[in-house]
Amino acid sequence: MKKNYFVVATLGGALVGATLSMLHKDTRQSQLAAVKRTFGGASTQLSAVKQDPKGRFEEIRALYTDNQETIHNLIDDLKDLAESLRK
Repeated sequence: MKKNYFVVATLGGALVGATLSMLHKDTRQSQLAAVKRTFGGASTQLSAVKQDPKGRFEEIRALYTDNQETIHNLIDDLKDLAESLRK
């Protein structure tokens, strides 16, 4: 199997560029803050589910029930839109 040197070089260049950009203090701090914002809430949600899975399920069910009419209206609107696009 022949190696695709363009893909290898592109991925290598991206890796080197990302590594060099992380040497810049401001860039590194902003990227770490973005990662913490992205994954910080996930661990909180996971611990809440671990502590009380039934309670969390009931919260989600109540949220779904509260928004059920809106969800059905959106589904109907999407069906109407799909039909009008087919014509």
